[in-house]
Amino acid sequence: MAEQAFGPGMPRICEDIDIIVQPGDVPRADGIMRELRYGPGGPQLPSSELDEFLASEYHLSYMRKDGIAFEVHWNFGHDVFCGSLDVRRLLERAGTVCFAGAEIPTFTPEDLVVILSIHGAKHGWERLKWVFDLAGLLHRHPDLDVEAVDRLAQAFGCRRMVALGLQLAAGAIQANSASRFASRPLAALREQWSMAEVPTLSLVDVQVRTRDTRLERWRLVWWRIVRRIEPNERDRAVVALPRALHGLYYVIRPYRLLTQYGRKLERFLDREG
Repeated sequence: MAEQAFGPGMPRICEDIDIIVQPGDVPRADGIMRELRYGPGGPQLPSSELDEFLASEYHLSYMRKDGIAFEVHWNFGHDVFCGSLDVRRLLERAGTVCFAGAEIPTFTPEDLVVILSIHGAKHGWERLKWVFDLAGLLHRHPDLDVEAVDRLAQAFGCRRMVALGLQLAAGAIQANSASRFASRPLAALREQWSMAEVPTLSLVDVQVRTRDTRLERWRLVWWRIVRRIEPNERDRAVVALPRALHGLYYVIRPYRLLTQYGRKLERFLDREG
């Protein structure tokens, strides 16, 4: 992505390296990472119920002893954030970029505009470098098919996400390149957002207001509520239950949270008292 946005040899600081694979290739990718001596940096690929795991999650994290981190993705976020984004379709039409003397598969610039906009909206555009990634990509590709970007955003149900990304990028891009955003499709998208209101939005505001429909907004709100009460890997680590008894994790979860945070609350009250 750095090659596409900033040109050959231009450095870009990152915390990890993301690899995108087809969902069916996840077990093979996991085996390769372990062969390369990368240990798990989070939840591990389960030996059973693989389909359920792939449907509910979207990446696996790995860490090497020297601190190098990798993430193997089969999506760019939970379904509630990515709409109808089809990773398979994106990979099928991927191009290549020359990096370190090798041809590396990568997404087309048009697809990357949509992907970066989804990623930024998911995280509330909390990092300025993400804005400059998108601005650099648009600046480096003056022949980018803006109508294709609009069609992709509409097909994937993320027009407002792309609109916000373009509005932020327009504010960051060099003045002599600002005309790239004057084309009709990009201007129409950008007009959905006012730069005066963007800095006042919280993470939840951005996540909710970048949904294209009211149904999607309510779906996101419901998802956030469910995630608060839904058992996770920490709850399952308390005791291993057979699948038939997984419903008991909903009982274990509040007990674990009470044990974890109750002591902190007790110490806080002791200090205040």
